[in-house]
Amino acid sequence: FSEPISIDTYTTTAVKAGDVFTIGGDYLNLVAQVIFSDGAVVDSSKFISKSRKELKVYVPKAAKTGKVAVSNGATIPVLVYTVGNATVTDPTTLTSISPVPVKPGEDLTIAGTYLNLVKQVILPDGNKIDSAAITVNAAKTAITVKVPLTAKEGVVKMITYSGLEITSTAVMKLVSPAITTATPLLIKNGASLTITGTNLDLVTTAAFGAVEGAITAQSATSITVTVPMTAVDGAVVLNPNSGLTATSAALTMVKPAFTSITPLALTAGEKVTIAGTDLDLVRKVIFLGGSVAVTPANGVTSLEVTVPTTCAGIGVVTLETVNGTKVASTDQLAIKAATTPAIISITPTVSDGGLMTITGKNLNYVESIYFENNVKAILYGVRTETSITVYIPKEAKHGQTTFTMNSFVG
Repeated sequence: FSEPISIDTYTTTAVKAGDVFTIGGDYLNLVAQVIFSDGAVVDSSKFISKSRKELKVYVPKAAKTGKVAVSNGATIPVLVYTVGNATVTDPTTLTSISPVPVKPGEDLTIAGTYLNLVKQVILPDGNKIDSAAITVNAAKTAITVKVPLTAKEGVVKMITYSGLEITSTAVMKLVSPAITTATPLLIKNGASLTITGTNLDLVTTAAFGAVEGAITAQSATSITVTVPMTAVDGAVVLNPNSGLTATSAALTMVKPAFTSITPLALTAGEKVTIAGTDLDLVRKVIFLGGSVAVTPANGVTSLEVTVPTTCAGIGVVTLETVNGTKVASTDQLAIKAATTPAIISITPTVSDGGLMTITGKNLNYVESIYFENNVKAILYGVRTETSITVYIPKEAKHGQTTFTMNSFVG
């Protein structure tokens, strides 16, 4: 004998998720599944009622308009379809979002109808919040989601279980940080800047131009940041993930200042002492004709540097700071050209009594030359400012050896 499942009648009026869908026919007591369009399945354990002549089920959330099938649930199932389509409507709507603006990290409420059918909420930055993280009220008219800290402003979308995409007309606005004060406005590189305001807990970075300062303390109303050593005059910009920045009043960086330069006249190659304030910021001392790199200790009030031998003339001394700022002295430093002889090259190998050539600078100030074993050179060839030729005394030490040039001034 056979028990062929058949469908004679079914609900033809428009239904929505959660409504009762009725199927009439024969041998419906053998049905294990009712399958709506697009694979929305209702298993027999969730049937409202089942008899030989009638089945009743709730329309599933993912159901769509289309033919409905019944299955006997066998390994190779018998499927019987309705003659025409069952009309399934999606009544979900989105009417408003609040609060406006909303603070990242806090709750956003979306109002509408049949919001229990929402499967996913998509925020403006593409953040997807699935049903497990969505709270729906009992009336199904409001859902609540937590706004991620990385959120951006824009429209909100909802995706229903049936695949319907609903876009808000209202724009989700975000709370942004605001600055009330920044102190001190005259500040030293490396010091701490204190900023007060609102929603400062949203700040992720503090930018001083092209460089970022290290945030050392932070709350909703206050933030402390270390001014980078390379920061220059200008405002600090607080950046949250939303891109809604806050800008402070302009900051002025402390600059080193001269108290004195001692001596004010010297010869290149001699030492000069610079006294002043905030000299720990200095990284280079610039003279007329050359410069000296320095790295002073914190709190230093004086610098002693050797004037490069390339320097000569009368001019100011300039201090270049760690952030590239240059501060010039009001005093003029008179630098006399250096007279100390300097060697550039020598003849590498010379025989007894042979002629050695020395090239260099200020060689016209050389009074005498002594070889090892305290042997003084007696015979010279050409002597100029840049070159000396000297005969090696036979008594000089043989092999690898050194010699000493003595200037007229000792």
